[in-house]
Amino acid sequence: MTLLIRELERIDTRVLGALRCIDATTRVQVESRLDVRIDGATVSRNRSGLYVIVRAQAPLELAAHESAFDTPPAAPVVGDVTLTVTVTDPGGRYLPRRAALALPAIRSPRTPPRPNRCSAPSNCRFIRPPSRRPA
Repeated sequence: MTLLIRELERIDTRVLGALRCIDATTRVQVESRLDVRIDGATVSRNRSGLYVIVRAQAPLELAAHESAFDTPPAAPVVGDVTLTVTVTDPGGRYLPRRAALALPAIRSPRTPPRPNRCSAPSNCRFIRPPSRRPA
């Protein structure tokens, strides 16, 4: 028996950068959903629990990276654009945090280049309030 698969639609997107939220005490990725905001950018949580930047309206220099799949554009250079990230925990388990995210992101030297992964996520550590202990 031969199975035929017909592709109806393909959606390709470029991720401009990613943020991994880490518990500062346990050094484990935070699994609960956090509220991650970046002015002028669209952030989405992927299945791995990373918060990825899928679109950046400002600064305009990053717009060229959204549609470039084969080779990244020459400008801006790696880490040339800095976006301010604001993260809050709706459940109150972690203190609010602001961080700077340098884009375009750089690939981790420890991981070999793969077609579906262009850069390493930035780690951001979160502290529990004094009234909360690790679970």
